[in-house]
Amino acid sequence: MVKAFQTGRLSQITVKDAVRNGLVATEVLMWFYIGEVIGRGSLIGYNV
Repeated sequence: MVKAFQTGRLSQITVKDAVRNGLVATEVLMWFYIGEVIGRGSLIGYNV
């Protein structure tokens, strides 16, 4: 994907690769969110 951006061939990425990259990005965001929830100690906001 990075190579496609660098060479300007973004339209030549297969659907399989695009879906895989989307799933990886979603997984990274979900791990960030889970870490935030663990750090806060609750799903909604911080205890003030």
